[in-house]
Amino acid sequence: MSTTNLEKAATNGSVALSNSRLTAFRRTGAPAAVRVSLNKALPVIFELRWRQTASDAIDAKAASPDVAPRLGGLVGAGLENSADGRGVFKSYQNGWVMWREDLGALAVYGAIGARWNEIGGTTSGYGWPTTDELSTPRGPGRYNHFEGGSIYWSPNTGARFIYGAIRDLWASMAWEQGPLGLPTTDEEDVPGVGGARRNGFEGGVITWTPWAGARVTSLNVPAGTNPGGLTIQTHGGGGHGVPAPQVQRHVIVTANIALTDHETFGSNEHGSAQRRDERWIDSWDPQGVMTLVGTAGGEMRVEVVADAAVRPDGSVRVGVNVKLYEGTSVTTNDLDGERSTTQVVPRDQTVQIPIHIRNDDEGDDFADISLVISNTST
Repeated sequence: MSTTNLEKAATNGSVALSNSRLTAFRRTGAPAAVRVSLNKALPVIFELRWRQTASDAIDAKAASPDVAPRLGGLVGAGLENSADGRGVFKSYQNGWVMWREDLGALAVYGAIGARWNEIGGTTSGYGWPTTDELSTPRGPGRYNHFEGGSIYWSPNTGARFIYGAIRDLWASMAWEQGPLGLPTTDEEDVPGVGGARRNGFEGGVITWTPWAGARVTSLNVPAGTNPGGLTIQTHGGGGHGVPAPQVQRHVIVTANIALTDHETFGSNEHGSAQRRDERWIDSWDPQGVMTLVGTAGGEMRVEVVADAAVRPDGSVRVGVNVKLYEGTSVTTNDLDGERSTTQVVPRDQTVQIPIHIRNDDEGDDFADISLVISNTST
């Protein structure tokens, strides 16, 4: 994707980024992201006042104990202008030290620097670094924050882009020290759902949509895991158990009732009812998702009540209760039949639940109910 397209591809409050991965990173001169503007003159006042200050600050940063062993020796033409014209930089064997008046000197190198350069460096939606490359507080990770997001790296996950509302939610849960740990994917499209985005993490998944925002939509735990007292352990959290966050799933329920009021004399009478409901399920405990009532013959009523509870792995447990009433009117409370069932709907799947109910007390009244339940992250 070109830099122009990157700047235009607004998603999740930021930009869509390349998902390709660099398998090696070797410095052979100025990076593509800055090479295009090496000869672009900065304003004269900048040249006169700040060039020496910038060069001294870059040299000091490159020589600092945490940076020098990772950055390597100076290469290239010395002080050069950034591609966006807002600052200067020097190139080193494994990366760059960037300088801008309002930010100072900041180091970007290694796999993180390679991925930043891959998407366009200072001319990309990520813009300028706002920190040096730093160690994560726990575990073996490294990261840089940028104007438009962050890049996190670890030996197991590689360098990963995370930004916008997904990063904001992850940050609110203590970054990599929280239950989700380090990102294991770049932000990426959700297949088949236009506009939806997601990041995978050591401990689970955060999904973002323009209509529902960012939510934790599954945890990386075995199917059927009990949510009570559940903790998540990740490398990013240093292997410490952290209470699991609440998973949320979008459940869509479509129901149809076909009723037959049996008549001993004369023709049977029929009725039907249909309904479609949807809601985000955001509790381990059951929440109501649908109530549907159908009548027939002026004497028969069938009530369908469905609830759902999300489970840590992103599946949803659905409970359905059906009651058949028959009397002198459709408002009767004379209960003549009841059926209940439960069904687990795996994440990102659709399940159909058929239910047949008969009058268990008198007559041959009956109803056939069909429920179609979808469990999605969007």
